[in-house]
This record gives sequence, C-alpha cells and structure tokens, in this order.
Amino acid sequence: MGQIVKYKSLYLNYEIYGEGKSILFAFHGFGQSNRIFKEFVNTHGSNYKIYAFDLFFHGKSYIEDFNPNIDYTTDFVNAIKLITEENKIEKFDVFGYSIGVRSALICLQNLHTIIDKVYIASPDGIINNFWFDFATKNVIGKKLFRYFLIRSSLLVSLIKLSRFIVKFNKQTLTYICKSVNTEGKIFNVYNIWMLYSFFNVDLFNLLNKINRNNDFLTILLAKNDQIINNPKIIKLLKIHNFNNYKILNTNHYEIISHIIHAS
Repeated sequence: MGQIVKYKSLYLNYEIYGEGKSILFAFHGFGQSNRIFKEFVNTHGSNYKIYAFDLFFHGKSYIEDFNPNIDYTTDFVNAIKLITEENKIEKFDVFGYSIGVRSALICLQNLHTIIDKVYIASPDGIINNFWFDFATKNVIGKKLFRYFLIRSSLLVSLIKLSRFIVKFNKQTLTYICKSVNTEGKIFNVYNIWMLYSFFNVDLFNLLNKINRNNDFLTILLAKNDQIINNPKIIKLLKIHNFNNYKILNTNHYEIISHIIHAS
C-alpha cells in the first residue's frame, strides 16, 4: 500500500518493496511509476528494503498549485528528510533511472553524509541537453515549448518529421508520440520538464567536494540508447578519469528489466 509524505505543497508518494536490512531509495523514469521496481524484490528483496518513489506528476505524487517558475528542490529534499526521520533511516543507497537520476543526484547533493552508494542508469541530467535547456530556461524557448505542446497535432507531425534527421527507431518514435497524444499528457510533459529543469547537479564537482571515490558511484549505460547521449557521457567520464561504468547490451526502455534479470 502506498504512503504519501506531505511537505508544504508537495505530496510525495512511495511504496516499500522487499524486507532486506539495507535501504534503497529508487526513482523511476519518465512516464512510469514506482511499480517498475516491484520486480526488484525477486533479485534484491532479501538484501534491500526498497523505498520506490513516484516522480512528481507521475503515479500519485503531485504538487499543489504548481508554479513552473519555482524551484522546488529544497522542498523535495525536506520531504525525503521527513521520510528518513519517520522511518529512522540512518543510511541508504540511491538508484535513479533516466529523468529519475535528477532526483537521485539532488539527494546525493544534500544528503551525502547518510548515503552509502549511488547507482544511476541511462542518466539524464549529468550532461547539458541543448533542447531541454532551451525549452525550460530560455524565455523564447519556453514560449515555443508551450506553443507546440498545446498544438499537439502539429507537435506530433514535427516529431514524426524529425525521425529523418534524428533517426529515431520505431519504438522511440511511438513512445514519444504516445507521451503527447492527449491534453492531460501534454501538460504533464510541460510540468515535468519545467519542474525537473531545476534539479541540476554538477556531478563531478560534487564528487570532488564530498571526497568520494569511483566505487561510491556506479553508472549503467544502455548500448542502444536513443534518448541519452552516450558518447558525450563517456567523454565526460574519461575527462574525469571515471571508470566505474558499464555499457549494457540493451536499450533505454528495457535497461531496468535488463538489470533485474542480469542480477
């Protein structure tokens, strides 16, 4: 049964899976819910008690009277602190997938003294994404972003046309189009992008500040990822002499399943 912690206008929903002694806070990707981590019980349930969170505007997590121009990261951290206090959690590991990595790294930035290990898969947010930044931080970009979102048929047409430039595969193209095929989904996309544009962490600057070694952080990349720019990430990792990463023979959408069944 889900539990909701409230902090100011934030309602953060989570489920607990597994009965292990170690604690894992897990954050899913775009368009999912915490239930994607239910299968982790089969392979990690005896080791971990998994606190699986719904990202905001996913599942049952939401922000009352959401303002896209407000930074909610501090309120989010305080909500996480409430959970650790209420459940008497002294140490925990963190897992983030795709856009959920942004939440995982905000936890690391603010709660690193009580975090043992960090695992991030197909990570969004550790390198700059021109289009994401343009759509969420640039005045003109934000207006254009909203303009196209409220004209969904035009947006879908542009997405389909873009496949000739970006060379999306059919699975990726179908997924993107389904994400904007109703008015509710359209405004969810807008709210999600605007909210998580504030969840920014300079990962390697942070690691230097908190003086942690490579073993503390594990990065998992999908070999056939059409959403995350692996070459740019690998280039960044090499610049910082970071070697604790793996390239898995899967794609962006199936990396969680791959991790579960490879364990």
